[in-house]
Amino acid sequence: MDTDTFEFLLEKVTPLIKKQNTHLRESIPPDERLSVTLRHLATGESQESLALTFRLGRSTISKIIKEVKFPFPLAFILDNYALVTNPVTEASLEHSIGHKHIVGSSFIIQLSKTEEKYNDYKPTCKIQIEYETSPDSPTLYWLTPAQIADDTHPFLLSNNKLTFARAVFSCQDTSSVKFSYTATITVPKDFTAIMSALWQNVIKDSELNLYNFLQAKQVASYAVIIAVDSLQKKHLSIRSNVFAEKKFINEAVNTLCINWNLWFYNTPRKHKNIDHETTWEIECLKLAETWARWDDDIDDELSFISILYKKKDFCDIEEIVFLNTHYIIFISI
Repeated sequence: MDTDTFEFLLEKVTPLIKKQNTHLRESIPPDERLSVTLRHLATGESQESLALTFRLGRSTISKIIKEVKFPFPLAFILDNYALVTNPVTEASLEHSIGHKHIVGSSFIIQLSKTEEKYNDYKPTCKIQIEYETSPDSPTLYWLTPAQIADDTHPFLLSNNKLTFARAVFSCQDTSSVKFSYTATITVPKDFTAIMSALWQNVIKDSELNLYNFLQAKQVASYAVIIAVDSLQKKHLSIRSNVFAEKKFINEAVNTLCINWNLWFYNTPRKHKNIDHETTWEIECLKLAETWARWDDDIDDELSFISILYKKKDFCDIEEIVFLNTHYIIFISI
């Protein structure tokens, strides 16, 4: 966190967390109380370790975190305009956008102070954020019809890897924070929307198609993927479907109709038990590169735009989603 953001937060929370001095001792200053809480929230450092670092008692550390955490304004990150309202009362919430730098800026929402927040150690709240993405977003690829094989429809594809999810929706854009989500996407009637989530239902009318998605399992922000185009769908097996433009759908089916069990566990590389999430990411990248070179008859090497993987019991791939410029395939293992 940069100095400007810290100073801004300190200014906002000081009236809420400042304590009066007594004739026995001076109170812990607000900047130190905020530093303790931010370090705990950002790194997950234990209260025992914080007590040693800040030279405070363990019970004092616990009390500081509890008191500062609740009036503390939630910080989200956006790439553009945002309007925040309370969906229950429709009242606008105080918010601001922090200093703009190369990876974006902090989006700070001031929540109303309520008595329940101090009585409940895990308070919950619900806010509504209305915003627009930028045409120059580093995450969303807006391809024109001239760049598409069918030459009739534009193509939207997202690329949330690294820390680019913040350019699509407000979030804590770090792999250490995971969440489940639902999404409703409205597209013109000739278009199909897909995400790294399950289709719940599709509502079609004369002008628009409305898609509802559900991702019940918690994923990191970079794993939220979206693609919209005039896509065809073909069923490969009970575990997989392929989406592609009409021109490529048969080619995609012929290319991808292989023995996935043989491919994953025997050829060309044997399945290995991997017990660390970071290693899983490296392994999935290698897996994707192998898949891209599977068909020796293809002259142009397929370049992958996004890869979503989820681990299961630290030793089995549960689902992988490959996206490239021609095919989009969902595989559940």
